Amino acid sequence: MLAEHFPETAAAQPELLAHHYTEAGEHGIAVAYWQRAGQRALPHSANQELIAHLRRGLTLLTRLPATPTRLQQKLDLLVALGPALIATKGYGDPEAEGVYARVRELCEHLGDTRS
Repeated sequence: MLAEHFPETAAAQPELLAHHYTEAGEHGIAVAYWQRAGQRALPHSANQELIAHLRRGLTLLTRLPATPTRLQQKLDLLVALGPALIATKGYGDPEAEGVYARVRELCEHLGDTRS
């Protein structure tokens, strides 16, 4: 596993591992690294980068079997994506609205109806 052989790279450049796992067809692991890459971009206000990483993760999720874990991963990615879209495109952005609508649907599906 790449992360075990290159722990410094995994911590400092998760997008690099995400890319390699994506190309290797290891989509489940790649999604986790795309999410880490997005989280790493967040404190730097690198919203475009964050959006790109999270979108890659969301795209890969469609290739995985529908499981509760996959739905939770999707929810986590969407929850992180929403604020970045608002920061870059504004509150009225249709994509941001769609993300939050999907978040609500997933919460209801997963049984989390906190408002």
